[in-house]
Amino acid sequence: MTLELSDFFKALGDETRQRIINLLIRYPALNVNDLVRILGQPQSKVSRHLATLRHTKWLVFTRRDKWIYYKLHPDLNQDFLKSLENLFKNYLQFESDIKNAQKLL
Repeated sequence: MTLELSDFFKALGDETRQRIINLLIRYPALNVNDLVRILGQPQSKVSRHLATLRHTKWLVFTRRDKWIYYKLHPDLNQDFLKSLENLFKNYLQFESDIKNAQKLL
């Protein structure tokens, strides 16, 4: 899968989207409710960022019962995602998100 350069920067151009990507690197699938609880942000804001990530083709989603689960597009380069994971480890907020996820999920 090839990302357009503008989509690449759009996806990574916002801290909330970075935080969502960081969580989805570590957790195979999360729904909006999970992300709202972990990030401590309103559902409308999280949904807006998920829509942007879907539009830029970073995310795919599946419906399970009444929930929609989001995951990183399976064709994203795994070496690239590993590099992002290593980069994100240097940010305390991102690590705090992972700790919140461990408590809440």
